[in-house]
Parts: sequence; structure tokens; C-alpha cells
Amino acid sequence: MNLIDVKVTHIKFGVGRVLRNDNGRIAIRFSDDVGQKIFLYPEGFEHYLKMCNPSIQNIVDAELKLKLDQIAVEKARQEQRRMEEANRLAEEKATRRKPSAKKSTQSKGKRSY
Repeated sequence: MNLIDVKVTHIKFGVGRVLRNDNGRIAIRFSDDVGQKIFLYPEGFEHYLKMCNPSIQNIVDAELKLKLDQIAVEKARQEQRRMEEANRLAEEKATRRKPSAKKSTQSKGKRSY
């Protein structure tokens, strides 16, 4: 979606205009005092940014939801791989463990009669 020149609001920097939106980043020009800032797209709209146009905001919200869902799925996959690796290492360790030798009931230096 072409967002160039679309107005946005930032919770701290105020109103700005989109300069470019590519490669998962969005560049926004705010007032002269603030200047240009770059945010992750669409993640920046989770907490800091909001489109001034509600219909465009709905599209951004949908893209943000999709991105957050993808992140959650990837985290679950990574956790699953981590658990599988931990289980594999535990099984390897268990198979490498040698049975311990039985300890003598006699203490060193003492004889039993």
C-alpha cells in the first residue's frame, strides 16, 4: 500500500507525514524541531503511531495483526525446537552415563572379623 504523504500522529512527536515505506520500515517527517524519524512497519503502530485517516488505520491494524501472529508462530516454533534439542541432549546424556560401581561396605583401614 502506498502511504507516501499520508498523515500520522505520534504520541510524543505529534503530526507528521510519511516520506517512504519500504523494507519493513516507515520514514516520517515531523515538525522542524523533531525532524525525520524511522520506525518499524507495521510494529510502530502498535504503541506509538496512528494514521490520521481511520480507513487507512484499519488497513495498518490488519497488517500489524498479521505481523504479530507471524511473530507468535515463529516464537512457538523456536520454543518447540529448543525443547526438542533439550530432550535430545538429555537422552544422549542418559545413554552415556555409566552404571556406578557398588561401594564396598567396609571402610578404608578397618577390618571386619
